[in-house]
Amino acid sequence: MIGQGRLLAFIFVFFGCFYPFNLSAFELSIANGQLVNDEIAVFHDASNKLSINQLIQPHEDLPFESIVSIAQVNASESLWLKLTLTNRDIQQRDFVVHLDNPSLELIDFYLVKDKQLIDSTTLGRHKHIAPISSKAFPHLLSNLPANSSATLFIRVKSNGLPHVPVYLHSIASFDQTVNVEFALWGVYIGIVLLMLFYNGALFIYSRSYMYLYHSSFLISALLVTGLSHGYIYFILPDDLVFKLVGQDVSFKFLMAGFAILFAVEFLKSHSQQPMRSVLVGQYFSFLCFILALICIFLPEQFNNQLITVSQVAFYGLMTWILSNSYSNKERWSKTFIISWLPIYYASLIVPLNYYGVVPYDHLTTNSFMLAIVLQVALITLAHAERYRVKEQKHQYLSTHDPVCGLPNHIVLNKALAQLHLAGRAHTLLFFKPYTYTTTRANFGIVHANEYLIELCFQLNDKLDGLNMFIFEERNQGSSVFICRFNDETFALLIDTKIEELLIEQYVSNIKEALEQGIYLDGTYLVGQVDIGIASYPVHALSADLLIQRALQSLQFAAGEVDHWCLYQQDTDALMRNRLKLAADLHQAIANNEFSLYHQPQIDLRNNSIYGSEALLRWKHPELGFIPPDEFIPVAESAGLINEITEWVVEQALLHHKHILSSLPSHKISINISARDLNKRELPVQLLTLLTELNIKPSSIVIELTESATVKDKTEAKNVLDDFKEMGIKVAIDDYGTGYSSLAYLSQLGFHEIKIDKQFVFNLESNRRHQTICKTTIEMAKNLDAYVVAEGVESELVAKMLRQYGCEIAQGYYFSKPMPFSEYCQWLERYAQSA
Repeated sequence: MIGQGRLLAFIFVFFGCFYPFNLSAFELSIANGQLVNDEIAVFHDASNKLSINQLIQPHEDLPFESIVSIAQVNASESLWLKLTLTNRDIQQRDFVVHLDNPSLELIDFYLVKDKQLIDSTTLGRHKHIAPISSKAFPHLLSNLPANSSATLFIRVKSNGLPHVPVYLHSIASFDQTVNVEFALWGVYIGIVLLMLFYNGALFIYSRSYMYLYHSSFLISALLVTGLSHGYIYFILPDDLVFKLVGQDVSFKFLMAGFAILFAVEFLKSHSQQPMRSVLVGQYFSFLCFILALICIFLPEQFNNQLITVSQVAFYGLMTWILSNSYSNKERWSKTFIISWLPIYYASLIVPLNYYGVVPYDHLTTNSFMLAIVLQVALITLAHAERYRVKEQKHQYLSTHDPVCGLPNHIVLNKALAQLHLAGRAHTLLFFKPYTYTTTRANFGIVHANEYLIELCFQLNDKLDGLNMFIFEERNQGSSVFICRFNDETFALLIDTKIEELLIEQYVSNIKEALEQGIYLDGTYLVGQVDIGIASYPVHALSADLLIQRALQSLQFAAGEVDHWCLYQQDTDALMRNRLKLAADLHQAIANNEFSLYHQPQIDLRNNSIYGSEALLRWKHPELGFIPPDEFIPVAESAGLINEITEWVVEQALLHHKHILSSLPSHKISINISARDLNKRELPVQLLTLLTELNIKPSSIVIELTESATVKDKTEAKNVLDDFKEMGIKVAIDDYGTGYSSLAYLSQLGFHEIKIDKQFVFNLESNRRHQTICKTTIEMAKNLDAYVVAEGVESELVAKMLRQYGCEIAQGYYFSKPMPFSEYCQWLERYAQSA
């Protein structure tokens, strides 16, 4: 922001830009030749009633004064100029008296010789007075005989008499002056018209209103300068000019309004303007447009006073808007600010010229037109520079991620093509940090992006010094090794042939950066990462195939214990099988190929039947029975799991309704997928079915894997709360295989905890597993929850669990999973044997 002193200086420089000071000053030019003027004087006719006859035959001496003592003239007054002309040549001389101000209201020329009127001409702005050429160039063409003198009286009337330069020309010099003026006008109008076409093309291309604002500013400037210089009489019909004459103040207000709008929009479109100055500029422009309309109906003299007062606000506001962008380092912004300096300069020349400080000549007279031309040239440069910057930014965004600034998949493809053409062995490594997804869901996109940026910094530091492909060098000299392939996946290029130990080192560095954690918004975020790896030329001979196989490895990494996978030759076959399974799953739902098995759950306290776990089975028409561990992940990735879960829930409740008729205390456990947590309609479906079948919700147990609850804690808690409010019990499945804490389990409030079968299978011989089971059972009792042990295959294991205090058990010792009809028969046999 510029200081107050510079702000005041700018205001004074601007002062007078739109309306010249009402101070009369006159100059006389002597053309080459023998025609000279002996004296020039002026007289104020305050009554506006003095006629030429009273001047020729005066009844009293009229107080004609020296030109230097002229005071300000009111609009109701007439000003009489008196020039004595002498021809000292031996032949008749033609001459032209030119008043270089076409905006005068009325001009009367009277040539008097020996107190006789020998020539007269009346000129004015109105259409019924004088031809077009005389309106644009107010002049008198006459002559003096050889060796004679005459007196020229000029009566001028104006709306508060502006500056009136008087020139005495020969016909040749006057024609030359007119031709020069026409040339200046032609250049000026041509440049402005070209800019109008340029703005129109840019508006069609971008649909940005700032180009229309600038065009409106230029059109207003054309009208204002046309009225003040006179060329408007040549470019518009006479009837239209007659309506525009005297409305120059309205056009000046339009200029001010559109100038502010253009400046605000030009700078705002690139986020260079604070919102406060934008709003103030818009309000001021609206006020200018209202004043422009009002001025049409007000007297011209009042309008001149109004614009004089308003210009101070305009200058100050424009200075404020431009100074807000002064600190911007973009070159187009500096050029835009500089483009207004010619207008500032012209605004200084105009008052100085009318004060008489600056000599009156063509340069000072046309200073505002010249300022507009220079501004147009600089604005064009600013547009071009801004478009270049915009293209550079577009190019950058097309090759970089807008959030973290990392190179994107386009840069990765170019890097792979470069290495491929060079024939250099290289390894592509994809990794997917799960914490980004959970952070975005639980903390919002802003915090997730902050996490992502910090993560990239940490990873980049960890990789520095390793044999990595450098995607680019930043201005600070730092190398960029990471590429963001898509929203959740990142890529690294190892610039060497594949070596198992080296790969493990990179994997270790990536995991270390993630496990190191990131402190964000009061939370320490530590996340899991999957890593997929493929190498050229070992695994692929093209860039596209290398990317494909690295992504395949990334998918398989999710199922690996250490969450990273190096591409194997059989990966393609496995992937094709998964794709075929996904397609067959669609048919399985339609063809009713699924069935529901039941595995009994026994109450160890009294060996009674507690209930059963409903287990989904799929008999493929060609491949036979496919294990759930194989097709459930495929269903989840294919987006079919919700539809399958709906089928399982409905079938399980129908089976349960049948069992309850003979065993009212029977419970049924139904497994749901982690993907089902995203579907809030599942509790509604359950409640609807329970109501229709008249089943108590307390006899239903929903099982959810521990890893699923950790993956999306917020959504898991919401869904589980819905189940608990309905009276449905909730169990955590496969306990001990996930990463949940005791505090987290306490938060969710499970009714049952199922110990994973890997801790039960060899319980009698594994002391570590014995400790885990004892601790889990004790913890469950403290949480007021039941414990269900899976994988019980011997009487000894059942006995040990009973001693530990485990309530429920299931496994092959009691029964394997059975189809529904067999399970019903088993229930009858078990009841009879008990």
